Amino acid sequence: MTGVTPRQRRTKTGNPTTSTQPPTAPSKQMGGFKKRSRNKLIKAINDLTAQPELLVTLTYTDSVSEQPETWKRHLDNLRREMSRKHPQCWWVWRIEPQEQTGKPHFHLVGSLGDQTTCEDFWNWLHPTWCRVVGVDPKNAQFATTVKAISKDMEKLSRYMSKEESSGSYHGFREAWMKLTNRWGILGRNHAPLAPVIDYEVGPETLAGAKELVLGSIDSQMNALRDKLASSSPTTSFKDINKMKKSLSDKQELKNKITHLQDWFGILDADHVEAIKEYLEDRKAAGLL
Repeated sequence: MTGVTPRQRRTKTGNPTTSTQPPTAPSKQMGGFKKRSRNKLIKAINDLTAQPELLVTLTYTDSVSEQPETWKRHLDNLRREMSRKHPQCWWVWRIEPQEQTGKPHFHLVGSLGDQTTCEDFWNWLHPTWCRVVGVDPKNAQFATTVKAISKDMEKLSRYMSKEESSGSYHGFREAWMKLTNRWGILGRNHAPLAPVIDYEVGPETLAGAKELVLGSIDSQMNALRDKLASSSPTTSFKDINKMKKSLSDKQELKNKITHLQDWFGILDADHVEAIKEYLEDRKAAGLL
């Protein structure tokens, strides 16, 4: 998949109109996981041309510094260790608070760029992370996990971009409010990021692209409603709840696309590809 950036033309008066592309850097405003930064994380994951192979979780089991700079330094020290051990590795990382304690923990999705197994990687990662944060690996069995990724990209994007509740900060509230960037890409040169193609579009084309996406979501929602309506007494409670949750998620996405200015950044890979085809058709027809 190729990254696409529809960008509205300037008006005849020369005043620039708002771009639909999220900013090129995560928000540096104080406090919380900003919507613009979250949208850019979603877009970065959707722009991957290959599915990540591993999901890594890094936690703090003992006392934790209340300085977010220390958390970032720990991740950077681990990055250097991993780059030496696996020179082709790349990771999209996210930091978030643990629900019950407010302590930070990291999620990383990516690939090592070699044939190392999950077990072998964990055997190296666990003592390395424990050394970085200064704990005894024998007393911190759950400080790290490594799993092979089986989630599809849409689920992976939702998992990595979960919204952050200030109620989960607990005793680390001041630190979380000071923390700026909550995600990033390690080993960017090795990450399979799609090249970005710019399209200069007018209001009519932009409205058409939005209508295309909303129509697609409506079709998906109608299919789910039909499936729910035709469910039988033998349909499991779990399957019914899953369909209802999916319907609710799609309605939420539809509302966001309808009202957000930077709606393009929250699209999944299939909708990005559909818009690319739509824009290419318009371009071939001389309408761009």
